[in-house]
Amino acid sequence: MTPRLPRYTVPPAYIEVGQLDVFRDEDTDYVTKLSRAGVPVEFHLHPGGPHEFDSIAFTSDVARRAIADRIRVLELI
Repeated sequence: MTPRLPRYTVPPAYIEVGQLDVFRDEDTDYVTKLSRAGVPVEFHLHPGGPHEFDSIAFTSDVARRAIADRIRVLELI
């Protein structure tokens, strides 16, 4: 008889990516896998955002929203 492997728990995830980011598809695939595994995920796809949009255009509306969301989530920890 094979012993049962321990069940590991994964903490909730916060994932965000710009709509134009080169890693967008990889990130959305990961979000899907986590969700299907029952992991709570908060996901944000930022419209028009390229990779590093929050560093390149940190005063833009989309960057400000992203930063505000990060702060909100961190304050919940």
